[in-house]
Amino acid sequence: MKSWLIAIAALLMLVCASTADAQTKPFAIGNRLLCTLPWGGSLSSGGSTTAYSSTTPAANCSTVSETRTCTGSTLSGSFTNQSCTNGCVAQTANWSSCSGSVSALSHGANTTVTNTNGGYTGSVTVTCNMGTLGQSGASCNSSGGSFSKTIFVTSGTSWAVPADWNSGDNKVHAIGAGGHNGGGGGAYASATNVTLTASSSVIIGIGVAGGGGANSTNDTFMCNTGSAVQCTNINSGSYVAVGAKGGASNGGAGGSASSSVGSVKYSGGSTWGGGGGAAGPNGNGGSSSNPGWGGGGANGGQSVSGSNGGNNRLGSGAGIYRASNGGHGTNGGGGAYNGSSYNGGNGSMDALWTQTSNGATAGPGSGGGGGGESNCDPAGNGGNGGGYGGGGGNYGSDYGACGNDGAPGLGTQGILVIQYNPLPTCKALMQTCTTNGECCSNMCTGGSCR
Repeated sequence: MKSWLIAIAALLMLVCASTADAQTKPFAIGNRLLCTLPWGGSLSSGGSTTAYSSTTPAANCSTVSETRTCTGSTLSGSFTNQSCTNGCVAQTANWSSCSGSVSALSHGANTTVTNTNGGYTGSVTVTCNMGTLGQSGASCNSSGGSFSKTIFVTSGTSWAVPADWNSGDNKVHAIGAGGHNGGGGGAYASATNVTLTASSSVIIGIGVAGGGGANSTNDTFMCNTGSAVQCTNINSGSYVAVGAKGGASNGGAGGSASSSVGSVKYSGGSTWGGGGGAAGPNGNGGSSSNPGWGGGGANGGQSVSGSNGGNNRLGSGAGIYRASNGGHGTNGGGGAYNGSSYNGGNGSMDALWTQTSNGATAGPGSGGGGGGESNCDPAGNGGNGGGYGGGGGNYGSDYGACGNDGAPGLGTQGILVIQYNPLPTCKALMQTCTTNGECCSNMCTGGSCR
């Protein structure tokens, strides 16, 4: 019995020794030594392969790779993945006039980026696709009327739309012309995000001072489409993007907001005396209702109840009457003096806008003061309207019928003020979606990146 136990023990020792020997020997096929790869298969001694610590890193695959080399039967390194798809590194996303920071993303991941540029609100969804960010659902809107380009249009019958026009981020202002001789002030109208085709041409009309009536030449308007036959005036229906009525002459009404076209509209000041003030984005123009009175203030300014002109929207700047010619307004209507040979003061301009190209300023104008009446002596001249859309003051009458009436004050023409933020210039191999200004890495379909 004892001899049998000794034999069994010896056999067990032999088996254990054989197993240990097998574990330390190199894996070989024929005379070649091989290393087993973590994803399956083998690598000959002396050979190398690239392995990755992650298959979808939030970075370029080169940042998570290593070279594993087989020496004998030993494989260097520790990374266990055979393949990898590039992620997207942290970067800045730009869309229209907005931008925001994007953290590193793995392939297939997406996130919403909120704009950080001052003066704008908006967001965009970015998706990482094999190392490239795509954009979708972009929005970018001005939060405070801040635009990088401002253009004044004061003449002509057509306007050339710039190549960088942005239909998703613009504002167009219109002021109608003022009337002559106790003329009404021009109305104001504006439209936001007017859709126009870049590098095209659109029909416009700039109000000429002193007109009046239906389809008048004193109206200011811009068409968004249509030919010169289809869009001929402010009453051309859906062809008109924005339009402001002009004021009538000779004791006339101010341009009417209800007859104007736009999302924001105000009426010009009416008059029979000093000229009416033009309306602006801050409100209606001021009125003047008696001969020899001062001109109305512009842009939410003061109506007149005497010989002083009306103050502007900030409560200052009116011309005052005196025992001589009326004082000119500095930011309000012109003054008047109802006395022999004394002239009404000229109106002024509320300088709201600055043109990008040359620093020129423009804005709605206040009315001119009325001229003084007389009895066979030379009567006073009416003061001229100020800025754009200001009505001219009425002439002083010679009520003695000696033929010594004064000269009428002249109204001022209308204007279009066009403001926009240009579409972004996309990088090479990218294209711009014209609807919203997205930069697409793949393709633009239906106005959005896909």
